[in-house]
Amino acid sequence: MNKLNKFITQLIICFIVLAFLFRLTVFSWPIRDAELKQNILLCITLFLWLPFTWNLIHAKKTEITRVLKESWIIILYFAVRFLGVFLQKYNLDRSVLESLYYEFFGLVIIGYFSLKKLDNLNIVFKVYIFANLFLNILTVLIYILIPAGVMDGARNVTDWILNSTAYQTFPYSALYSNPNGAGIVTGMAIVLGFTVFKKKNVLFWLYTGFSVWFVYFQQCRSAQVALGVCAIGICLVNILKIMNARFFTALLLISCVAAVISIGGFILHNSSSPEKINSLNNTEQRLNKYSSGRYTVWKYDINANEKNFLLGSGSIEKGLNERKNIFLEIYHNEEIASQKVEELRALDFHNGYIGTFIACGAVCFFLFIFILIQKLRKLETSKKHYGYLSVCFIFVVNLFECNFLVATYVYSILMMLVLNSSSIERRNLNE
Repeated sequence: MNKLNKFITQLIICFIVLAFLFRLTVFSWPIRDAELKQNILLCITLFLWLPFTWNLIHAKKTEITRVLKESWIIILYFAVRFLGVFLQKYNLDRSVLESLYYEFFGLVIIGYFSLKKLDNLNIVFKVYIFANLFLNILTVLIYILIPAGVMDGARNVTDWILNSTAYQTFPYSALYSNPNGAGIVTGMAIVLGFTVFKKKNVLFWLYTGFSVWFVYFQQCRSAQVALGVCAIGICLVNILKIMNARFFTALLLISCVAAVISIGGFILHNSSSPEKINSLNNTEQRLNKYSSGRYTVWKYDINANEKNFLLGSGSIEKGLNERKNIFLEIYHNEEIASQKVEELRALDFHNGYIGTFIACGAVCFFLFIFILIQKLRKLETSKKHYGYLSVCFIFVVNLFECNFLVATYVYSILMMLVLNSSSIERRNLNE
């Protein structure tokens, strides 16, 4: 029964990871209806409730009590979230319910009782890595073969690529929605590769070399910066052995939070009037340039949601909807405000920390950070263990993209799997 439980759990997790991976590719485009796509993804996540419920039912009372005591921060987190729903009096619409569900899925369902029968999650990570590698090889082949006319004889295939993929806009990332998605997905695969593959194998280094080049090829700077930080982590933890993985990862998380709080404070300091909100001083212009225009988005969104700082707006979507109010305050014109909102429609917060802060509020934001730190305390610190790299990668990427649980991309799911896998390994060691 334990073997069957293990097999089913691994199969379900692989299925979920692949579903959220392919959401970022053109293979999800045939499902045009965004709501239908979200419903499909949500239904797929429900499968993980099967091993969770089974293991919970068959768990001893002492075991349940122990897990509940260890999860008091998570319980407090959701208590505050629901209190926010009540006190803020915003409509409990689909976006809020989805956000609450995925937060619960990431913090609870991807947790002890789902993963209890597993030895490790290497098979899941390998499935993700090979799926990403397959997509990347096809993407590069498309980029090389179509301009060279090699595929002219296969008009049906060529026409599909030209008309049904992102080739016309992004020929170098044709099978992905955009280059950023391609770069971050691949960057995550690289750092997971260090976790599951033997470093002395020449195939591993060939794979790593190709994937690093692919990230550079996509010109995805967020992934490039994150990989650079991970390389520093390898030097400090695994080569120089100056610090352990747990300390480096926690220090990085605290540094990211401190950086975001500093930026937020700086934004509010330079937002004393509508005119200042809509303009940038010299320092702000430099920050905007270095962040590829993200600073302007952060400035609008932080000011638009200032009244929701304590308990949040409820969801990412509701936080983004507040943009119209700030533009009305700036321009005093409905038409111009609507036009400005439309210009930013394709852009989310482009920062996972700011996105979580705005959607969930300051209280839950810091509780979420405490939850991550609590899980980091159980992180494997063996010199041969590289699992911390994937967590570090996500921490850095979220400085530039909104990829935490409130946005629910494949990266946040993998991050929670990695963090909880440390508990699995520690449990096995104790046993």
